[in-house]
Amino acid sequence: MTPPRLIGIDHVQLGMPAGGEKAARAFYGGLLGLPEVAKPQALAGRGGVWFATVGVAVHLGVEVDFRAASKAHPAFVVDDLVALRQRLTEAGTATLDDDSGLPVERCYVLDPFGNRIELVAAADAGFTVPQRVGFMVGEIEVPEDFGRMGEADAGFTTSPVAAAPTTAADRCP
Repeated sequence: MTPPRLIGIDHVQLGMPAGGEKAARAFYGGLLGLPEVAKPQALAGRGGVWFATVGVAVHLGVEVDFRAASKAHPAFVVDDLVALRQRLTEAGTATLDDDSGLPVERCYVLDPFGNRIELVAAADAGFTVPQRVGFMVGEIEVPEDFGRMGEADAGFTTSPVAAAPTTAADRCP
């Protein structure tokens, strides 16, 4: 029997201080262009705000003793990193060049609460996935094209989710 495996990320949860919804909307919605989605009624009273589009979902939740995530961070794929950096700069939000020496076009920015956000050019999406053809992760063979995007996919994260079962009958033996 094949053991269960992770097949994707549903959303990223970031913390924010109470009352930060307006700033979150301005940054994540206004600058990054993520559409806001309604929180479920059962969670709405907790504060915070959610954003989502194809391949990206970010939940900002209120933390009483909020402390920004200065090292841990999500990495978002951007279809035009140069244009987004310009937009952020024009809005007064500084971006920090990547100094890792990796051949990857990316930068970092802090959200209004100090959470670190990585922005990766679409052409370099999936750079953390080994690029060996047919390599194995446990007993699962990873296909040749996993982790790299073609031009037609620009702006969407790569994930094996597309190959996952699509009906309950497929998921449950």
